[in-house]
Parts: sequence; C-alpha cells; structure tokens
Amino acid sequence: MTARDYLERHAIDPTLAHKLGVGVHNGALTFRYTRLGGRSFERRKPLDGGLTFQPKGEPLCLYWPAGRNPDRKEIILCEGEADCLAAATVIASDLESWRNTLPVGLPGLGMPTLRILSELADRQRIYVVLDADLNGRGQRKQAQLIRSGRSAPPPGPYPVSVELEEGQDLSDTLAEVPEDSRSVFLADLLADAEAADPYSSRRAA
Repeated sequence: MTARDYLERHAIDPTLAHKLGVGVHNGALTFRYTRLGGRSFERRKPLDGGLTFQPKGEPLCLYWPAGRNPDRKEIILCEGEADCLAAATVIASDLESWRNTLPVGLPGLGMPTLRILSELADRQRIYVVLDADLNGRGQRKQAQLIRSGRSAPPPGPYPVSVELEEGQDLSDTLAEVPEDSRSVFLADLLADAEAADPYSSRRAA
C-alpha cells in the first residue's frame, strides 16, 4: 500500500497531511509530535500494517498536528494519528464552521488519563471520540476520561462522550460518508452527543 492509498482510505487529505508534518520513510508513515516546550519527535507506522512505534524512552504526549492555538477552546480528542488527521481534514474543509475547534490525537490507550487531561486543561470542551473496539478497550478508556474530566471543578474542560458504531473508528466512519457531507456529518455527531448528555448544558462553553 502506498502512503496516498493509506491516507485516502482513512478520509485524510494527503496534501493537508504533508502540510501537517506527515512524512514517509523506509516504508512507514511518520507523524511529528511537538511538546509544549517546542521539542519534537516522530512516531512511525509501517504501511504494511502493524503497530505505530514510539521512540524508546520518549514519554507519550498528545498529537496536535494543527498546532495548539489557545483561542480554539473545543477539542475533538481522537484515538491515534489517522483519526486525528481525518478530523483535521474535515476542519480544514470548512474552517468557518470549525473556527473554534482543534483535532487532537491520543497516541495510545496506555497514556495516563490525568496526563491527557492536564494537556487539555486550558480548553472548554473535549469531544472524546475513541475507537469502539470489539474488545471494549477504547470504550473503557473513554468512560475513564469522562469520569475523571467531570470530577474536576469548573472552569476546567467539560468532556462529552461521542459514541461510534461497534467496531468502528472515526476515520472508518468518515470514509463511509461522501466527502462533501463530512463536515455536516461530524457536526451532527457532536451535536447528538451533546443532546444525549444530561449535564452538558450546565457546563456550556
């Protein structure tokens, strides 16, 4: 599989991915991570399948491919780089509608929940969209993030749980939607999650 094939199958615009620091090296996609202090490193995902590799000795941190603009107070928190870049593609296609939103990727379910929330502490809304794994691991991490986020006192960010169909991730879901309808589809998905949350209006951004 080529890099373009992989990206397009995951609802990612290859041109945008390149602008956001995605590269190809020795048969693997590379994703550039930048820490708060400005130091960068890369994670690698082989194009022939398998796990994404974290550099040895490098602690996990969140993936912010579109930057950390502090004025954008809503976060779509996705599982993995592909889902995050699929969300970034939707946002870039309709910047006016998504002017307050940033895509952020969770590099692995093993990243400590409190570390995740600490990186997002200056935001107002976190839409948590983790994979609906058949083994339930993504759903359990999502529930943990929701519980921990809601136990924090205001004005911390309020987490909203966004549910996907069983066995699906966000990029799979978006890839099944016509490209020109993806922005509306994603907006509706988040709005449905808000409507299903009995406490959301009390912590409105």
